[in-house]
Amino acid sequence: VSLPAVVNVVSLLSLLYYIFAAVAVQLFAKTAFNNSMVNENQNFQNFWTAFQTLIGFSTGENWDNFTWEMYYVKPATNPTCEDRSYNASMCGFNDTYGCAPLDGCGSSLIVPFMYIFFLIMGYVGINLFSGIVVDAIGDASSEYVNVNTLAEFSDRWAQFDPSGTGLITADELTDFLYTVYPPFGFKGVPGFTRRRVVIAIGT
Repeated sequence: VSLPAVVNVVSLLSLLYYIFAAVAVQLFAKTAFNNSMVNENQNFQNFWTAFQTLIGFSTGENWDNFTWEMYYVKPATNPTCEDRSYNASMCGFNDTYGCAPLDGCGSSLIVPFMYIFFLIMGYVGINLFSGIVVDAIGDASSEYVNVNTLAEFSDRWAQFDPSGTGLITADELTDFLYTVYPPFGFKGVPGFTRRRVVIAIGT
């Protein structure tokens, strides 16, 4: 029952990651590496790297350090922070072997971008997914434990413990479990004979 809801949430999260990754590439693709947090494995210079980077930041790991390093990037090869136009010799415009690294400066737009991303994905998106999973587990559990199963358990227990002491013998426990349906007993479970019940409870 919960599978369609999970698929819907995963699809929504994937779409949001796609949108944020595309926006990040448009805004910050020219930002140079600084050999620290902004590196070849964690950057916004192409879509798939940006997509993976944002997924990693959803866990909350080092997204703040990355944000401020992106903000302060100022490579020595571009001290005036000139916005590079199309250049076929530079990586990003032409990703061939030996291309010149992009040397754009950081942007103040990274701050609102990352805060908006983390607010939506880190709090809303992930919590929404967690809520779906928790509800699914709760629904699955409610199918087994309900008013009827509790009433049956109480009635059966009263037969073995009419005085209400809360105690029965090991042999009585075997008989009790054999006459009660799951999740409290083994009645109706395929292949569960009385002997297997004895083995299961260790008596």
